[in-house]
Order: sequence, then C-alpha cells, then structure tokens
Amino acid sequence: MRGSRSRPTRPPSSEREVLQLVAEGLTSLAIAERLGVGRRTVESHRANLMRKLGVPTTPALVRLVAERGLLPESTPVRRKTESA
Repeated sequence: MRGSRSRPTRPPSSEREVLQLVAEGLTSLAIAERLGVGRRTVESHRANLMRKLGVPTTPALVRLVAERGLLPESTPVRRKTESA
C-alpha cells in the first residue's frame, strides 16, 4: 500500500538533481536551462523538497543538505542533450 512505509523515501531523481544544483547556488532559471526543463518545474521540485524536509526557505534547505550530508560532493547531474 502506498504511503504506508514508516521510513522516509528518497526524493525522485529529478528532485535530487534540483537539490544538488540549488546547493551549488544556481538560480531556478539556470537549473531549468541546465536540465532542459521549465523554470516552474524547477520551482515545483524545490517547493516539494522544502515541504518534505520541513524547511521554510531555500537557504534553510541548503543548510539542511549541508548539515545532514544529503548529497555527496560529486553527485552527477544530467544535462539536457544537444540537438544535432
């Protein structure tokens, strides 16, 4: 049954990518361009992460990531593919 687990689940990979780039200090627009998605998609992922982790602001989100070591330093982030 969905939602019945007692342990927290990992965020989806798209949210983890956004989290990594937020932690690196990129803006929503820069993240959107790098991942090949819309700015509002990035903002939705950021808002979902903040809600799930119980933090009210982006700086608090970054601080939590740093304090808990939620992302390894060398987490690879996919980049949008270039059209030939």
